[in-house]
Amino acid sequence: MPKLRLCVISALAALALLGGTATAASAGTYPTPTPTFTQPVQNVRTWTFDGQSSLIGSLLPALVNRVDGQGALPFQNWRIRDLTPNISVFRLGPNSITLWHSAQPVPDFDIATCSVIFGPQIGRFRILNATGIFAGVRSVRLGTFVEQGLVSLPLVRGRCALAFANPFLVRLAIIRNAIAGVNGPVAGQIPTLVDFAFQGRGLVALRPVVVPTPCPTGGGIFAPVAPSSTVTTAWHGSPTPTCTPAAA
Repeated sequence: MPKLRLCVISALAALALLGGTATAASAGTYPTPTPTFTQPVQNVRTWTFDGQSSLIGSLLPALVNRVDGQGALPFQNWRIRDLTPNISVFRLGPNSITLWHSAQPVPDFDIATCSVIFGPQIGRFRILNATGIFAGVRSVRLGTFVEQGLVSLPLVRGRCALAFANPFLVRLAIIRNAIAGVNGPVAGQIPTLVDFAFQGRGLVALRPVVVPTPCPTGGGIFAPVAPSSTVTTAWHGSPTPTCTPAAA
């Protein structure tokens, strides 16, 4: 019995010694903090634009070509250029916004005034690309635009050339003229007026904004985590430090 008691006491002493060692080690060691990350947050805002493109006069045409933007993408007096029936560019110098959009519908004819009438059309658009001051922006979803157009043709011996014209071919001629940037023939006649006005609205995402994670506080030491462009520095201790967010 004395030997058994001695063995039990020795075992308890060994366990106590191990426990004390572990406690001392824990007291002198600080745990590695879990990295805290900055989260890129989309900066989604509303963008609206208004534009007009007009040619007045068949011999010496007076040109109006302007589009202005408001809201998320503000600009003034940019130029409009059609690249295809579904792609147009707003541009000023190195700055540009390229849009995909619904194509023009088949027009109606008003024979009494010898006019080609488009719309008003309600269509959809989205940003394909942007350069310069708006580089990196994109559409969040399809935007909406409204466009109305009027093309006036001269009378020939008191008659309108649209009386026997094909509306699909007339639309094609007008689109080709817009892409080429010329006032070419429509139904065999040079228009005396080509006027299109439009207005659009949509949601766009600007460059991502990096929102820093607040520095936590608690007992311990200042423990920097592995360096990264998106990892903030974790703080354990008091007083609370001033965090420097990671660069966007």
